[in-house]
Amino acid sequence: MTESRLNGFCLLSVHQKLVLEKKAEIELAVVEKFSANPRRLMSSGSTCWSTPYDHKVMKIQKATSEDPVCNSLSFYIKNGWPNSIKRVQPIVQHYHRFPNELTEYIGPIYKGDKIIIPSKCRPDLLSKLYYGHFGVNETNNRSRQCFYWPGMARDLEEIVLSCHICMTHRKNNSREPLIPHDIPNCPWKKVVEMHTC
Repeated sequence: MTESRLNGFCLLSVHQKLVLEKKAEIELAVVEKFSANPRRLMSSGSTCWSTPYDHKVMKIQKATSEDPVCNSLSFYIKNGWPNSIKRVQPIVQHYHRFPNELTEYIGPIYKGDKIIIPSKCRPDLLSKLYYGHFGVNETNNRSRQCFYWPGMARDLEEIVLSCHICMTHRKNNSREPLIPHDIPNCPWKKVVEMHTC
């Protein structure tokens, strides 16, 4: 959640009396199934609810824990960034420009509200982002809403330009060839009349 939204919730709750209730996990099973942040519930006689969201998050969590860039970012997020960029490891110097935007939440690292994709997950994500063949600009706009990694626009552009389908169907804005007039040999030989309404 962004800071402005959190401040808004705080302002709304100032004049309200909040009552917290503890509910049993069985009662919350239906809510958790349709929630934006599903989790696994295990109790006697119940089944394990799993969604595709769980699988994708677990895949990104695993790739984040194995990625050296993400490990270095996690270290700097937890322990603080050095004042000088020269003291930062070269593989994460790009991120030194916006250290206050970086957070870590249950494994994945975020830049603001965008998830930082580890290098291992990028090829699969690139193919999914470009599945609809929307072109360079639209694919970039869609991907920037949720994801981040250095050079993402360049990677997307490479995929678009290497796509055979898109190259055959793209707009070809070629210019019309110029047809020059003959150069007159004396003044006022060729006069053009322009009428305006």
